Amino acid sequence: IRQEQDASAKTAPLIERTMDTILATTRNITGQNFFQELFYMPVSDSSEKLATSNHAIDFKNAVQRLTTDSIVTDVRIYVDFPDDLKSLNAYPNTEDLLAPLSQAKGTYWYGIFQGNREPQEMFCPSFYLGSQEKQNYGDMAYICPLSLYYHSTAYKAYLAVYFSDDKLNNILSDNLSLEGSVSYIVNERDAIVATSDQSLSGIYRLDYDTIKDSFMSSNNFIERNILDTKVYAGFYSISNTDWFMVTILPAPPLIHESNHLMLQIALLYAGFLVLAAGREKLLHQLENRYDMPLFVTGTVGWNVLGKQQNDRCEKPFGCVIEERILSAILLVPAGVHNGLGENFCVFFRFRPRRKVVRMLPRDVHVSVDERQQIASV
Repeated sequence: IRQEQDASAKTAPLIERTMDTILATTRNITGQNFFQELFYMPVSDSSEKLATSNHAIDFKNAVQRLTTDSIVTDVRIYVDFPDDLKSLNAYPNTEDLLAPLSQAKGTYWYGIFQGNREPQEMFCPSFYLGSQEKQNYGDMAYICPLSLYYHSTAYKAYLAVYFSDDKLNNILSDNLSLEGSVSYIVNERDAIVATSDQSLSGIYRLDYDTIKDSFMSSNNFIERNILDTKVYAGFYSISNTDWFMVTILPAPPLIHESNHLMLQIALLYAGFLVLAAGREKLLHQLENRYDMPLFVTGTVGWNVLGKQQNDRCEKPFGCVIEERILSAILLVPAGVHNGLGENFCVFFRFRPRRKVVRMLPRDVHVSVDERQQIASV
């Protein structure tokens, strides 16, 4: 569950960045001089003068630039033109940008705006749009209400910034790894905005009020029962929208995945035990080659994790080395200097309980019972 929760937590910011791109494009459009002259100032010029101005040319070029290689697929401004401006959308600079308001009537989004006394900007899912819009402009839209003031009379207008829902659907799908899980986005009107799986989002659909209450009550996945199936649900608010992202994890696939993970951990642990046993056996074989104590005196020098250490060694069976130096290292090669300019190699073996390092010389002359012999390791 924690793994899926982390993946879902990374998905929400991706959705937010995508919507920030839409909002930034909208701000760029509304900041153009031609747009401001039409909708932020009283209009008194003729259609020809407005449509053939340098500002109109700059506006057309700016929109073309903003919709090239971008998530934004098209831009339309629907205007209830006054009689004197009916031909404003008939000029080369405006014909692909301005459209009569009659083309928007009959769409779901237009009906929503007519029912709101204080209309605000709105992100529209696919079914809010008309068939012509979806076919020619894009699957989704960000729509802003406007007003054109002509000779002291206000005329309704709407800016529509179109984009594709593929981007959102792909983001939701790419961050799911558990079989049978689903992520979807719901707006405040209980409409599915985007989903990783259309059929699963219908099965595990939760209403907006339930989602909002659950989001306020917990930051983690919570257990729920949907259609007699135990699931774990996570909820995330998408900033600058009225959206919530919902991730549903059915319990049966989650349990199966957990069992598989536990099996992998058990096999890995067993492998470490086998390796450790083999290493311990090797060390015992090395020690058992000597049937008498080894007496070595001199200065012991060793290098642990790149740090040079030195100590005097004048005891049989090896030297006592501080535990902090060798840490968990079981077998460490080092050098012993006997004070006569002769060097030889030893292996230190760390025994945590006794804090004793056993020296196993290699090709070294040692004195045992007044006899000389070669101890080779």
